[in-house]
Parts: sequence; C-alpha cells; structure tokens
Amino acid sequence: MSLTHVLKLRCVRSGAGPPLYANLCRYLHSQPLEEWVPQSEFLGLIGTGDGWAVASKGGLGVEGAHLWQLKDHIDRQWMAGYQNLPSMEDMLRRSSSGGSGEREQSLAASMGADTIALLSKAQMRCGGCGSKVGQQVLTRALKQVQSFVRCNRPEVLSAGDDAAVIRPPPPPYLLVQSIDYFRSFVSDPFLFGQIAANHALSDLYAMNGEAVSALALCVLPFGPENKVEQTLIHILAGALCQLGRENCALVGGHTSEGAELAMGLSVTGAVHPDKVLRKGTELMSFASGPRAGADKPLGTGTVMAADMRYSAKGNWLAACLRSMLQSNASAARVLSSVCSAGDGNKDGMLCSGCTDVTGFGLLGHLLEMIQCSEDDTSRLEADSKSGLSSKCSVELILNDIPLLPGAAECVKNGILSSLQPQNIRCARAIGNATAGNGHATYPLLFDPQTSGGLLAAVAP
Repeated sequence: MSLTHVLKLRCVRSGAGPPLYANLCRYLHSQPLEEWVPQSEFLGLIGTGDGWAVASKGGLGVEGAHLWQLKDHIDRQWMAGYQNLPSMEDMLRRSSSGGSGEREQSLAASMGADTIALLSKAQMRCGGCGSKVGQQVLTRALKQVQSFVRCNRPEVLSAGDDAAVIRPPPPPYLLVQSIDYFRSFVSDPFLFGQIAANHALSDLYAMNGEAVSALALCVLPFGPENKVEQTLIHILAGALCQLGRENCALVGGHTSEGAELAMGLSVTGAVHPDKVLRKGTELMSFASGPRAGADKPLGTGTVMAADMRYSAKGNWLAACLRSMLQSNASAARVLSSVCSAGDGNKDGMLCSGCTDVTGFGLLGHLLEMIQCSEDDTSRLEADSKSGLSSKCSVELILNDIPLLPGAAECVKNGILSSLQPQNIRCARAIGNATAGNGHATYPLLFDPQTSGGLLAAVAP
C-alpha cells in the first residue's frame, strides 16, 4: 500500500475531505499547495415531522410539502449507500483484477493475492462451532506432536474423548485447579506455548500443589490450512515440552479461529491439606515477623513493552525470555520442604504463605497476601485520613530486589506496560511512597509480570 493510499484512506475516514488529501500529496511531492476556501453558504433541509420541510440558504427560506419529498428522496439515496453494499466476494474480485477503485486496489496490495483468493471462497468467518479449526487440520497437528508427549500419569484413565477421565487423588489429598489465558507477545508459537504452560503451572506451585493434568485452549489467526496447521503444531509442541518437564499430562483442549494468536491452559493438581500454601500469610503470628522473598527478577512487562517498540536490546530480551521459561517447580519444592518443619509459628511452619507474581506486579500481589491473611489483625483497613493502613507492615528493601537486564533503563526511558497505570494505584498503600521517588526499582514494583516468580513469607 503506497503512502498516498494511506493518506487518502485516513483523510476520508477523518472527514478532512479531498482538498486536504490533494494538498498532502502535493506537499509530499514538493509541489506548491493550493488554497481552498470552503463555501460560505449551504442548503439546509429540515423536516417538521408533519409531511413538510423547511429549506434555507443564506438569508432565503421556503417551506412546503414538495420540499419534504425532496428531502425524503435525498435521505433515501444516502441510506441506500449503506444498505445495498457489494458482496465481499465481488469487492475482492474487483481488487484482485485491478479494479478501478483506488481503495480496492490498496486493499489488494496490503492483503496479498493468496489471502484474497482464500477469502473470496469464504465471504465471512462464522462464530460458534463454525469458528473451530477443521477436523483434518487438528488430526494432522495432533499426530505431529505425539513425539512431544513425555508424560504418562496413572491418574489419567481416558484422554482424547469428549472429556478426560481422571482418577481423583487418594485421601487425604485435595484437588487444586487454576486457569490462565493471554494473547501472544512473541512471534514464535513454540516459545509462546512454553511460556503459556509455565505461567499456568505457577498457580499450582504457589499453592504447593503437584501438577497432574492440563486442558489447552488455542486461538489461531485465520489463514490458509497449512499455516494454521503449522502454528497449531508449534504452539502445542511448546506447551507439551513444558508440561512434560513438570510431569503434567495434556488431556484435551479446544481450538478456535480468532484475530490473534492466544493460548490458555486449565491445570489440575493435587495437594496435601496440611501443606496448602495460601496467600493469607498470618504475618502477625511470627514474633519478629516473616521475610518475603521472590525467586525471579522483575521487569518482564517493561522489557516486552520495549520489544514491541523495537527498543529492546537483544540481551535484554534473551534474559527476559529465559526468566519466563524458568519453572517455579524447584522453588516450590524448597518451600514444601520447610512448610511443615521447625517451629516458626503456631502451626510449626517456616513458610506460611505464598503466591505467584504475575499481572498485578510485586506490590499488588504482596498486598493480596496481607489482605487475604487469616489473622484479622493483619488485614488492610480503610483510613479516612491516609487511605489504606494496616496493623502489620512489610518493608521492601529496593536495593535487594532483583531486576532483569534493561528493565531499569526501559522505565527511565518512559517505556511501561499498558497495565502499569492501573497497578500503580496500589501506591496509596505505601506509607512512605516519597522515599522511593527516583529509585530505579520503585516503578518496577508495579510492573506486570508474565510467568513471574513465587513470593513467599518465611520465618526469619
């Protein structure tokens, strides 16, 4: 699509009209601009609602039934332009054959001949079950990814049917379930599948659960069958690789067409009731207070935002992706080994609470831990003078919080995630927010993390 085509489309859409478009083209071609003087008078027709109309132009005005007929005729012609539209097939056929309309030609240039030929066979994409990926495409893709299936859980009695059949964990173990879903932020569907699976499993690990099974939901951009098939193969292979490392079985899923590549997983695990880690930390139960620690550096939100702007360095992006691919399973095993040892609190638990740091940022999820505490004295309470206050407090040592390479520089350059403005509202819960002003880490307390680390409260 040429620049003049883009200009014309934008001028028409904005209502600037042909004179503006013509002068913009003249300017781009270093030609003199032409002065345009808008009309000073225009004809106005106003219906009175009783079969009459009033016409005015300048200082003249007339009325009558014949003017209503004229207005009705003009209005009907205008409406017909939006009702009697050409079919998509006819429009695309004119575009692909070099139709006379510049807009059709620019559309053809931007879409490509292959896409036009494909769309001409399907005038619109259906919703409902009509938006599913075709059975043959799905069958071929599932066959291709069989080599990536590296998990055979005995709890899975039947998979690949209308629904998976899974044996519940033996008493006293409980089921623990979660779901996550987001659109892709990387161009590699295999890598995206890995990150999506890793991100979903973190919810189970935050509860000290063991992953058992997963269901996948894949939304694939519409395109030729071979492209849809390859995208599905790659995204499923990535998810299966990550799930296999965690000994978690993929037992089913669903595919659908959509505007953008996206993936979600519903994960199921098992946890012993005496070892469940919740967000509620019972912070007041420790004599000297617990310490909170996270196992991954902050900054995925701002680094990926920089990547979208082509402003991220290669080593920044590589470190960010490695962090998102790092599983929280090892950190969860460490916490599990201490959650029933020692005498750190009244339950004999050195670790009393845990959550994973994701979209709400480190500070947002830390506040959730305080708000969800089982001890009423540690809940945040509204204060009419100072906003949010709490009888228990958490001290964040900004210098000790690890950051991803480039994260501080991205923030310094004003590159923030689109969710940052909502997350930063949590700043009202900080008693000395001004102390963090100017510190490189402070804005990253509100940075949304994809596949972030675990945040745990442990005895000192």
